[in-house]
Amino acid sequence: MRTSEFRRRLGEFRLTPARRAEGLRGWFDPRDRAALVSTLSMRLATALTSLHRHGPWATVRTAWKRRRPGRVCLVLFGLTQPAAPSARADRFTFRFAMAEEATGLAGADAAEATLALAAGDRCLLQLDERQRLVGYAWVAVTPVVFLTEGLHLPLPADAAYVYKTYTLPEYRGAGLQPLRTLELLRRVEPEGRRRLLCYVRDTNLESLRGVRKAGYKPVGDVRFSFLRDHVRTDVRLDREWWSEARRVW
Repeated sequence: MRTSEFRRRLGEFRLTPARRAEGLRGWFDPRDRAALVSTLSMRLATALTSLHRHGPWATVRTAWKRRRPGRVCLVLFGLTQPAAPSARADRFTFRFAMAEEATGLAGADAAEATLALAAGDRCLLQLDERQRLVGYAWVAVTPVVFLTEGLHLPLPADAAYVYKTYTLPEYRGAGLQPLRTLELLRRVEPEGRRRLLCYVRDTNLESLRGVRKAGYKPVGDVRFSFLRDHVRTDVRLDREWWSEARRVW
């Protein structure tokens, strides 16, 4: 292509002042301006918080991973020796939830919670001095546990699987997860369970930080690749956390 022809075609796509003004009106419609400002402010606040708590490298790496929706990585964590909790144990009490309480906490996932309870899973509640809910965690001790859609994992006979852990926003940052983890381990030890297993998505920096503070160590990962007509799953797990148990339901 001759240079003059290339420049002519390039000029067809050049943003003239009129086109630029038209585009700006489309982007900054007064009706959408408030929503746009709110979204940008929220994302900026999230980015600044992540930079402060996790550093620039982790923030940039996580942002890059979130731009690849076709790939998901779940980091598997194992715990044998819980970390010493910083929160005072005498300020909190624990008990397993009744069926109605567990399904109520599940909300839209009440049917899933009902199935989990029927399979023997339990929900441990953490309460403050006034018996107000602080957080909770589900635990399973079945031979094969449901990890996520399309994937079950065989569980060693001396391990329990912890999932759906949650701390109410007003109590976060107080070091409560190590205390809850210690109580979970204490409650399953009479059943011969001396280890805990859980997973965290690799883009969830807050949860990654929380499980590490509780004493969990990485023991493997599960990687999903969502391709055009199929899903590929790769599981890597330390041999000491692998079991030959088979799914029986």
